[in-house]
Amino acid sequence: MSFYKLNPDLKNARAFERFKDGRKARFNDELNDLQNGIEPRLHKAPLYSHNSTWQSQFRRGFESVTANDLAQFRYRYAENQKQQELKTPLHPRIQSILRNQNERNAHANH
Repeated sequence: MSFYKLNPDLKNARAFERFKDGRKARFNDELNDLQNGIEPRLHKAPLYSHNSTWQSQFRRGFESVTANDLAQFRYRYAENQKQQELKTPLHPRIQSILRNQNERNAHANH
C-alpha cells in the first residue's frame, strides 16, 4: 500500500522528504544497534525540528517502519556480512608481494 494513501498530506514533496528522513533515521538506529551488537529494541523518534508539523511528519516516517521492515533489514545486513566474509581473495601475485614485504619486515625487526 502506498504511503500517499495512508497519509494524503504527504503528497507535498517536502513533507514526503521529512517522512522518508524519519524512515532513514529508524533504519540508521537499527544499523547502529547491529554494528554495536545491541539486541533489537524500541526506539523513540529523535528531535528533527522544533516545528511541530515537520516533527510530526518525521515521527510518522520513523514510526511507519514495521517489524517486518526491520526483519528484512536485519536479514539483508546478515547476508551482506556473509558476502563480505566470502569475498574473493587477492590476486596470487599481490598475495606473494604482500607476503614478501611481511617477511622483510619480520627480518628487519630481528
